[in-house]
Amino acid sequence: MKVLFLFAFLFFASITIGQNRHYSNLNLHGKVQLVKQISYDAIKKNKVTKGNRTSETRMFFNSSGFKTSENWFGPSDNVTYKFSYEFNAENQNTKYSHESTSSKGYTLYSYDSDGNISERVTYDASDIVEEKEVMTYNKNKNVILLKKYDADSKLIREITYKYKYDDRQNMLENQTFYDGSLDQITRYEYNENNLKTKQAFYNGNDKLKWQEFFKYDKNKNMVEWIYDSKSKTVRTYEYTYDKNNNWTKKIDYRNDEPEYVTEQILSFY
Repeated sequence: MKVLFLFAFLFFASITIGQNRHYSNLNLHGKVQLVKQISYDAIKKNKVTKGNRTSETRMFFNSSGFKTSENWFGPSDNVTYKFSYEFNAENQNTKYSHESTSSKGYTLYSYDSDGNISERVTYDASDIVEEKEVMTYNKNKNVILLKKYDADSKLIREITYKYKYDDRQNMLENQTFYDGSLDQITRYEYNENNLKTKQAFYNGNDKLKWQEFFKYDKNKNMVEWIYDSKSKTVRTYEYTYDKNNNWTKKIDYRNDEPEYVTEQILSFY
């Protein structure tokens, strides 16, 4: 469930192509060089303590604050996934590479004059094109047209997006059309800090499929996430902070039962 939440939150948070890889998006403070996040099973006795190690993530950032690599580990020190990122002089991510025990490949990005990713081409380990995507944007830098091509440059799908925004330019609604047919509607709500507090997903007939709710602490870190579909899952998060308001420990609860303890270790330039 931890992996499901991570995927849903990152993928559905907004319709963008290529993520901003600056450490500030992790709500970190200071000139960060390395982030280590080590997770353990939670043991509940008189208080919550850490048990066996379950995973570790290491993220490296350049002096401009952009992520250059990320490694995932399992319970041991064996790397399960490797990710790397290359940047041009404008700190635009031009290449993303990934490698696991079962697959390997990379993606190249091109940009338009406004700094938006205009083309994304995915290659396999043998440098053979797997897929190409071409994007068009609106003035809010959200994708309004995405064209997908196969390895032979044949157009296989057109995805269009229509948006509504509030007065602060937060996205209130996203309508997604596949080859001209409305497939999904996503609606959002925000708090006074422009942090997302709700996102609800509807099918093309405007029938609710599932929804998510979010709460944050004064440091703008998430303290509650509710996933509401056929059943409801509630995850809450308890943080310990250092003097710079970077969290150093997080306890992850699922339906009020502690599940993981994660320690965060930061190195700075």
